[in-house]
Amino acid sequence: MLVGSGTAVGSGVLVGSGSAVGSGSAVGSGVLVGSGSAVGSGSAVGSGVLVGSGSAVGSGSAVGSGSAVGSGVLVGSGSAVGSGSAVGSGSAVGSGVLVGSGTAVGELLEVQPMASEMATTMARSSRSAESLLLR
Repeated sequence: MLVGSGTAVGSGVLVGSGSAVGSGSAVGSGVLVGSGSAVGSGSAVGSGVLVGSGSAVGSGSAVGSGSAVGSGVLVGSGSAVGSGSAVGSGSAVGSGVLVGSGTAVGELLEVQPMASEMATTMARSSRSAESLLLR
């Protein structure tokens, strides 16, 4: 984990191994930056944000509070992801693009409680939860 000089980091921030936060950035409270991710210099990441593993937030970009940036996402330099937004895994937000607050971009998965029949099937089967839920 590498945090650049002049970077402000809020309380309860978790930065995964092999990740970097560039100089002059601001990271709000309760942020999780996944392993192998990068937040570019001069970027702002609001409180309660998830930056998934292997993602990159370009220099001078902003990710609003309560947003989720999935694994393997590229947020281009000078872009902004509004508060409460979600960018699906493997997606790219081009440089200088504004993603409005509360917007969902890319392929997103909905997590639902598991039905008892599915739980029983999984217990008896060698299939993973992923193969049952993601068709």
